[in-house]
Amino acid sequence: MVTGARSGITERELSALRFVAEQYAVPMALLAELVDVGPEPLSPASAPRVARRVAERLERLGYADRRPMLGQTWVIPSRRGLAAAGLPYGSQTPAPILLGHVERAARLRLHLEDAYPDATWESERAIRHR
Repeated sequence: MVTGARSGITERELSALRFVAEQYAVPMALLAELVDVGPEPLSPASAPRVARRVAERLERLGYADRRPMLGQTWVIPSRRGLAAAGLPYGSQTPAPILLGHVERAARLRLHLEDAYPDATWESERAIRHR
């Protein structure tokens, strides 16, 4: 467990929260892929279950909300979640017209992080903030 301002959140949840916050939002299916990253892959049936648990805990802690948009449930960080992730951004829900782009960018990030583990990623959100 992480202590201090982020008490009650696990490293896996904090990692997922940071990723979601850096990408603006992610659909639940992508969160399932995200929580499946690690030395011990989850079974295909358990990754969505773990993702739901992570999203539920983040929501219970006030760090994120789940919202249905364009036929999917999306996880969106709250202002409190952004602060817990140590990110300086304001809370923002992507416009529906941008959700496809947001999802593709997040999927590209997962792919590149897997293919090039020593590389770093700078999110569009970070670039715009700068």
